[in-house]
Amino acid sequence: MNEENEYLIIRSGRVKFGLYAKDIFNVYNEIPKIRPLAKQGAMYAGIAMINDKMVCVIDFRKRLAMNNYAISENDNKRMIVFHTSMGEYLVILVDEIIGFRTILQESMVKHELKNTQMNMNLLLPMVAKGEDRSLIMIIDTTYIDKIEPIAEEDSGDLEFF
Repeated sequence: MNEENEYLIIRSGRVKFGLYAKDIFNVYNEIPKIRPLAKQGAMYAGIAMINDKMVCVIDFRKRLAMNNYAISENDNKRMIVFHTSMGEYLVILVDEIIGFRTILQESMVKHELKNTQMNMNLLLPMVAKGEDRSLIMIIDTTYIDKIEPIAEEDSGDLEFF
């Protein structure tokens, strides 16, 4: 079965990423004013007003620990907004928005990422091959703002009643 889904393809640094289209609330090519906030985590660019709500803005490069890439004047200038299940907004800054693409389920494979630091293995669970044969890292938006280790609890044995 050839199941296909729409993804928004973005770029941060030299790497392409895919965000599931249904997770996206809005995309901004012209970003609103971002104000730095004291004592905010290292991955945050600051705060901004989105739809009359003050939200934290995540610098996606910093979230991915891509600190050693040179930033040109055109980089880190696009904003993607997600609407979380809690009725809040989650916002990330990216370098480039390439556009929406269909990715076949059969072109995706599990990403065998061993890096559990900042939950990278959960944030980037799959890799897909793009139309131009380039690799696209598929992002699980659930883990964009979750950098604390997620412990796998011992669920024990199943009990039958």
